[in-house]
Amino acid sequence: MFTSPSISNPIQKLTASMLDLANGNFNVVLHGVGRKDESGEIANAVQRIKVNSAEKAGRKPKPI
Repeated sequence: MFTSPSISNPIQKLTASMLDLANGNFNVVLHGVGRKDESGEIANAVQRIKVNSAEKAGRKPKPI
């Protein structure tokens, strides 16, 4: 199965960012935020999770 780099690269970068976030790094840059495709929708959702989690943890994430 062939996957286009325009799909696989953003997903790989977002996955790495999500792992950083899962490890407590609320200052991580989420790749794909602002994209107008499915990768962007996922990144925007994770950005909301990041901000809400940081607020609940009593920390402020850096703005995008």
